Amino acid sequence: MQIILDTNALVYAAKNKLDLVQTLKEKFGLLAIYIPNLVIEELKILVNTADKASDREAASLALKIIQQKKIKEIQLSGETDKAIAEYAIKHQSGVLTNDLKLKYLLRSGHVKVYVMRQGNHIEEWN
Repeated sequence: MQIILDTNALVYAAKNKLDLVQTLKEKFGLLAIYIPNLVIEELKILVNTADKASDREAASLALKIIQQKKIKEIQLSGETDKAIAEYAIKHQSGVLTNDLKLKYLLRSGHVKVYVMRQGNHIEEWN
């Protein structure tokens, strides 16, 4: 199974001090976790421009986690949500996000969507 991480999932996990990679592996067993280059770019922008200090700090921590956990980067182009959806449909990947707009876009493409609840619980979004 493949799962793609969205910007908002990484920021949410960082704010809640959730070891996202470990949690996903415990929940789903063996899986490939991917981070789009576009998400990395969004995190870099958030580090410098987010209104809340907590969002800037979480984005910075998310970038460190990506490097530390050696999450595989995939190269996408275009608008982030649309690029994630197209990749997920083509490769039958799941996506972890709490972004409502992206969740509905993914649902229309019959992609499995996973969300985080209560800071540390990951479940399929129905």
